[in-house]
Amino acid sequence: LSILASVLGLLSVLMLFVEKDISTGIAGLLMALAISPFGLPALAGWLLAKLDELNGSLRGFIMG
Repeated sequence: LSILASVLGLLSVLMLFVEKDISTGIAGLLMALAISPFGLPALAGWLLAKLDELNGSLRGFIMG
């Protein structure tokens, strides 16, 4: 479903670029990236992995 939304967002952004509405087109590209599987979900997964690494290193530091 998110891939379909990304494709539709990309098509609408292309239409905005054709109509010379660049600022709205860039905002649309950013929103399409955010809802795509490579946007916010990937960022959240990376952040959770980094927090897990931090947790492990802190436990190792505290426990010795």
